[in-house]
Amino acid sequence: MDQLILKIKDKRKLPFLKQLLKHMDFVEVIDRPEKKFTKKEKEILDGIEESVKEVKLHLAGKIKLRPIQELLDEL
Repeated sequence: MDQLILKIKDKRKLPFLKQLLKHMDFVEVIDRPEKKFTKKEKEILDGIEESVKEVKLHLAGKIKLRPIQELLDEL
């Protein structure tokens, strides 16, 4: 069995899409509510997201990152 994950941009269309898919006998619809993150988890995810942005900017040559040794010396 293959799986397909859909991200619906317009929440108003979600009920229609669910109803449409339920009428297809070869499709099983599994509702999974979006995970709610704790404040701490959100902080961690935000930090990771910021780090990824910085790495992308570095790879594009727009910023210079500090050497790893400099980071380790701070610990």
